[in-house]
Amino acid sequence: MKTIISDNAEVECQNMITAFLDAEFIKSKIVKAYPNLSATKQKTVSEDIRFYINQGLELYTVSDTSINTIPLTLFYALNNFVKAAYLLQFPNLSLTGSHGMELKSNELEVCNGIGEVTVHFTKKGTFANLIELTNEEFDLASTVLLKDLFSIIPELCNIYALVYSEEANVYLMQGKKECASTYKVFFQTNNGKEISCRDTSLLSRNGYHLYIQNDYDGIYGDLSLTQDSWGKENNVIYYDSHGNKYCTNGIKFGGDIIKPSKICNLYICYYTFSMLVRYYPSLWIKFCNLKEVSLINKLLTNMKSSMLIEIAQLLSGERYIFTAQIAEMDKDLDYSEVLKKLLKEIESENRRRGQSILLDYI
Repeated sequence: MKTIISDNAEVECQNMITAFLDAEFIKSKIVKAYPNLSATKQKTVSEDIRFYINQGLELYTVSDTSINTIPLTLFYALNNFVKAAYLLQFPNLSLTGSHGMELKSNELEVCNGIGEVTVHFTKKGTFANLIELTNEEFDLASTVLLKDLFSIIPELCNIYALVYSEEANVYLMQGKKECASTYKVFFQTNNGKEISCRDTSLLSRNGYHLYIQNDYDGIYGDLSLTQDSWGKENNVIYYDSHGNKYCTNGIKFGGDIIKPSKICNLYICYYTFSMLVRYYPSLWIKFCNLKEVSLINKLLTNMKSSMLIEIAQLLSGERYIFTAQIAEMDKDLDYSEVLKKLLKEIESENRRRGQSILLDYI
């Protein structure tokens, strides 16, 4: 994971993505991905990638803060970026025209809020291309509720708790300096009984063990990592746009519990919002007059830059954390000095007692 120093992650990501407008740079990437690509195919695929990147940047740039228009421009910006990333990694394959998802009119009619919207998947389309890029096992025959996706997006956890009066399925983690394998976990509610009943099997089978604790300030969690957790962070950990770590219980999907990637979560949410705006405007207006509009607003405005971070990572194959300044490292311990001070304290305590303190442990 690479740390990037910038006071504006959004602009930084736009600049990074702009590099993929260079035809020769694109050719070098696709030849590396598929060395046997013909010269003609190199030219046509690089032109297609350049077009999708350019259109994605233009659509993103004109995305305003109007709740009735931004879903369209943001989704189609993301859709174009995903197409570019897919061709960059699989230049020998072709794209399909569909988005890879659909909404059912009869199901939408009975929804009392946007969290109740059910999203269906198709076997082909841009979403199928996306999960191939992210190497996710996604049962496309299953469906997903938007509320479940809201519950695992780190940036939404506090608003989720406020809107639904329940804990989200993603928890902020704070590392402990004295031990790299344990974390303190923060909750947004004080409903310890409800949180304790959550299914944490996704965490435990990946070597992450969550224990609920109580103190004078409310409830919190202790997260312990075992050797089984090595190399499995991506299965249970999310990062927000500031580089903070969150663990998740995941969501039930089909017959399993999964942790969808953040870019897949955003793709599904933005697709749903754009289809509602375009084909079900009265329903969209209804949803935007309910308390869940706070979740919609954050996804469409505050999380725009998160989308760009995800795209920059997808195009480059790297993981990034953006920060305005890099924290100072803790001073390395001089263990010889620590030992000298410890022996001095033991000697002092022995004199005070008139006997060795080691007798307490014999």
